[in-house]
Amino acid sequence: MDPRLLRHRNQETALREIAERRDRVDSYPYEIQFSGEHRCNLRCIQCGATIERNQGLVPLMDERLPQRSLERFEKLRPQIPYWQWLSLTGSGETLINPDLPGILEILVDTDHDCSVAFNTNGTLWTREKAKMIVEAGVHAIRFSMDGATKETFERIRVNAKFEKVLDGIRMLRSVRDELGATRPKIAFSCNFMRQNIEELPMLVDLAHELGAVELIANNTIIYAPEMQHEALSSFRPLVARMLRAGQQRAKEFGIKLINQLLDDTEAEQYLGAEEGSAPSLEQNVAAEKPAAAPAETLAPSASPTAEPAADAPEAPTKSDAAAASPCQTTATESESIAELVLPPLEGIPEDMPEIVQACQRPWTGLYVENNGFVKVCCFDVKPIGNLDEQSFDEIWNGPLARELRRSFLEDRAPEGCRNCFIFASKRATKDVFVRPSGAMRCHIDAPGFDPRVLGTTTVHGWALDRAGVERVELFIDGDLHAVTAYGHSRVDVEEAFPGYPDGSACGFRYDLDTSTLSVGEHLLSVSVYNHEGEPGEGPKRAIMVAR
Repeated sequence: MDPRLLRHRNQETALREIAERRDRVDSYPYEIQFSGEHRCNLRCIQCGATIERNQGLVPLMDERLPQRSLERFEKLRPQIPYWQWLSLTGSGETLINPDLPGILEILVDTDHDCSVAFNTNGTLWTREKAKMIVEAGVHAIRFSMDGATKETFERIRVNAKFEKVLDGIRMLRSVRDELGATRPKIAFSCNFMRQNIEELPMLVDLAHELGAVELIANNTIIYAPEMQHEALSSFRPLVARMLRAGQQRAKEFGIKLINQLLDDTEAEQYLGAEEGSAPSLEQNVAAEKPAAAPAETLAPSASPTAEPAADAPEAPTKSDAAAASPCQTTATESESIAELVLPPLEGIPEDMPEIVQACQRPWTGLYVENNGFVKVCCFDVKPIGNLDEQSFDEIWNGPLARELRRSFLEDRAPEGCRNCFIFASKRATKDVFVRPSGAMRCHIDAPGFDPRVLGTTTVHGWALDRAGVERVELFIDGDLHAVTAYGHSRVDVEEAFPGYPDGSACGFRYDLDTSTLSVGEHLLSVSVYNHEGEPGEGPKRAIMVAR
């Protein structure tokens, strides 16, 4: 079958299954993010991993993980023909991954019509790598450029050298031209905050100089209240002026500027006020003092990326962006590199919950992290399985995936999803504060992802919180079942995640008598309460009770 027809039919099936409120699906995910590498050679100031390190915690980026990305990607090979978009950006720098050549070889050998792109910090390019990328037909490369001057760029992107990144871009262009290729197209992905927003017009100039055809202007996601002074919601008149200047230069150069900073109506309002009796910038700032940070929420263990990490594809945060997906793609040569955010499926019934209308990722998305865990996106959503332990089919229609879809359909989506920038934008939230993933960590060691249990089964794992753990509660099918015993020795966890209270005694255990449960499928989950009384949603496991 023609790949385009196959993809079209698969998307139509996904739409029908959502409309029919199905949690078990016949369609396959087609918005794919595959993290082949969790490590990064930079320490960008806005990155969630950097904030965790500053708190004495160990982010996923610094964990010692076995290199199994090629093995995982091979397990996904049968689904590749259904994919519309693939990002090879995860929680780390893509070019560090030693399995990248093998992954690209699988894509070349597979009959697919999938658009392939990734972000890069631009510091590790060589001619050999550039040649490999061009020959593999990668559609687009997005260089993370957070400053147009050496001083600003290197202050934000710590450990990067401005000149070296520019040389890497020139090298990629040169190799592409030498091979007579038209791709990858080159784009700039720019995370703007107060300290670099005034360089937006200069970044357009730099993009033109280096042959980038698009510039994505992203709002930097604020990961902690102490970074609130960088939030652009306090400087919207300034943002509007810089955006207007950047748009004018982009038009002159024929560069597409993707505006994720302010919606056009809001920008016009600020510019119109300045053209009349405009208050000073200081007065505008005073009138728009940042509100107190909302209750902190958990970021994904991956980055966020599992926020998304520093170089993960950025998601829209402007007020009209609720319809967008957190992932961006490059579907055809004629389409935009960066704006190719797969739109929400048209035809979603109007009586569906807002969360379903804003996001269909439980039916369309797959994110594979470098520890094997599988989610439906790179934001704060719990894993639905682990590709190191399960097959794709066991995950995609497994109990956890079906429970996530039901939670969307019943308007009880997980807290992390409701705090995602996509859904938050629908509620006109100006800033999304994301609690670093190191703030609370929890893992269920047993039962594993094999759901079959019999008789009395021991539920055990570990939980950490920077404020110390008060208790761990066990839920069955959403109802409180027991408070587990907490304080068991876990020296292994303390060595992996130093800096937490109770690190060496963070284990929890509970003997679950399944004879008290009905035969069949149940959902087991835990919640962690710290000493400040704050709850944190822990992982889930599906169990299949037998007699």
